[in-house]
Amino acid sequence: MSPSGQILTRLRVIYFCAVMLGMAVLGKAVTIGLVQREKWLNERKKIINPKLEKIKAPRGSILAADGTPLSVSIVQYIVRLDFSFDKIRNNYPTRVDSLVQGVKALFPNTDVAELRANLKRGYKNPSYHPTIRRNLDYEEMQQLLKLPLLNDKRKTGLIIDTAEKRISTLDNLALYTIGGINDVGQRFGLELSFNNELSGKDGLVLMQGLSQSLRVPVEGADGIEPIAGNDIVTTLDVQLQDVAESALRKQMQLNDADRGCVIVMEVKTGYIKAVANLARSLKDSSLYEESYNNAFSATWAPGSTFKLASVLAMVEDGLADTSDIVDTQGGVIRFGSQVIHDSKPGGYGKIPLAEAFVESSNVGIIKAVLKAYQRDPRKFIAKLRKYRFGQTVGVRVPGEKSGYFYHPDHDKWSRSSLPSLSIGYESTLTPLQILAFYNAIANQGKYLRPQLVSEIRNKGTLVKSFPPSVADTAICSKRALAIVMPLLKGVVQRGTATNLKNPYFDIAGKTGTAKGKKKDPRSPDKYVPSYRASFAGFFPYDNPQYSCIVVVDNPNRAGIYGNVVAGPVFKEIAEKVFARDVEMQKEYIRKRSIVVKTVQGDGYSEDYETIATAIKVGKPSSPADWTQSGRPMRISEGSSGQIVVPNVQGMGLRDAIYLLENLGLRVKASGKGRVVRQSVSPGSSLSKYATIILQLA
Repeated sequence: MSPSGQILTRLRVIYFCAVMLGMAVLGKAVTIGLVQREKWLNERKKIINPKLEKIKAPRGSILAADGTPLSVSIVQYIVRLDFSFDKIRNNYPTRVDSLVQGVKALFPNTDVAELRANLKRGYKNPSYHPTIRRNLDYEEMQQLLKLPLLNDKRKTGLIIDTAEKRISTLDNLALYTIGGINDVGQRFGLELSFNNELSGKDGLVLMQGLSQSLRVPVEGADGIEPIAGNDIVTTLDVQLQDVAESALRKQMQLNDADRGCVIVMEVKTGYIKAVANLARSLKDSSLYEESYNNAFSATWAPGSTFKLASVLAMVEDGLADTSDIVDTQGGVIRFGSQVIHDSKPGGYGKIPLAEAFVESSNVGIIKAVLKAYQRDPRKFIAKLRKYRFGQTVGVRVPGEKSGYFYHPDHDKWSRSSLPSLSIGYESTLTPLQILAFYNAIANQGKYLRPQLVSEIRNKGTLVKSFPPSVADTAICSKRALAIVMPLLKGVVQRGTATNLKNPYFDIAGKTGTAKGKKKDPRSPDKYVPSYRASFAGFFPYDNPQYSCIVVVDNPNRAGIYGNVVAGPVFKEIAEKVFARDVEMQKEYIRKRSIVVKTVQGDGYSEDYETIATAIKVGKPSSPADWTQSGRPMRISEGSSGQIVVPNVQGMGLRDAIYLLENLGLRVKASGKGRVVRQSVSPGSSLSKYATIILQLA
């Protein structure tokens, strides 16, 4: 074939190939444009079309009064696989076992069968993106991405989503007050009531997809930056919260109680410094955990803590005086079929109203109230409303209850209603309502609305503050206050709560023991008695700084009365507050007017000299090494080897042993404290290595 023929043949082949290629392109275009039009339009919408997407605003934190985080948000990661990528599909059969084993090694609680089933489903149906692991922190995610199928540096075929998780930072302290998200996804506590402030404002960004699993912001496009949520600064004191919860848990375990609560409030501000709510764990009845907010939402018969309101009302209305004599009638009083007893068998006889209150005589208080208000019970009810019973205090925690008390217009009002109401029955109140009333007494009659939040801040900048909220009018006169305040101190000094006395400061308050009934666990058709022990009060008496209420429901061991069940919790809290409050201690020292002129005692002279120098008072006058109340102590050994026994009474055990053993005597001791008795009289002679027995106080 001539050269020209060869060229012509080649041109024909090229032409034919070009025509066939063109026809193929045209055919594909027709297929895509007509046959597959809807499919690719949908894909274009998914992948190419940019759209505005929401950027979740960071949620604010809930903080303690000193800024300690109580509830914060953390970012968690969710890792999924996209089997629409060939690289993932092709490597799946050979690497799936290694992937599953690796996940199991990193997270031992992994359900291997479920993970395999999800991966298999994704392999068969690429539109399904199986989850490898969720709720990962950043370090856990990085470890996971080192496993087979997931270790692509370009993250091809991976879908990594983020989610916000709310956590309590202090092991669920005050959980049902601070709040969170329950099992069905609902917020509660401060997390709910301040949700708008915490949430912030979400932003918007224009996103464009590069694939079904990868979307990126459109470069240069305008958006709206998210505004972070505000931080809520509570009034809670972390250390005091821990003390309150620990003391309550210990006492509930000791008494095998069902549930209980504690609230501690600052007298002059109404700021709640601690609130604990404990109940039996549903998983283990021997353990206690934060549960339903009994402090704010449970309405209980207050029992004898209510007697303060009864006495205050009578004194304020001028219908009784604490010196009035009441006859407790042998400790029993009847109203039709209802019989009310005093806790002391036989009653207290004829006693002043003050002693009826201090000893918590039901009969004494009832007789005084009947004498004052039987003809006009509405006057008594008016006083209870003035004390804000039967209404919420507005603490801004969801679920706060108002409670109730019967009144003459109520269809259940009867002959026994007024006497029952006067001692804390035929009424239900929250512990918070009772505490707010006692706090007003401690605060010179000024009623403060209890508060849990002091400030709202954003990145450290003050947005809003919540100063103490004082009612316009006092709940009682200064005259009435001066009469009832000593009664509350008397309860602890000589009445039903003498076990709360301590040598440092005075506690004032009132015990309460309310009787009810519950279903008998051995026979559901029967009921057995149940009790609710409480103590409400404030400290220190001379200059009240804190008010507190403790309620323990259904104690099943050790006791039922407020002084032995709830009182020890109050005392432990009060003493630990005092131990850390320097200003309160200064007040104690000033009140006691302690004056020390010299330091003297029974013991080693240099020890007393060191103390005297440190506190800048006179030194002991003894020239000898050992002293007895500032006088030299004779210590000698006879020529025959006999030892003259010194007087070690009044010494501490360490000094006594040191002195006697250095003389060559053997010492045995019993008891604790200082030496009050020695088996061999001072001045007697003993041979070396003889034994002397010391009795300590």
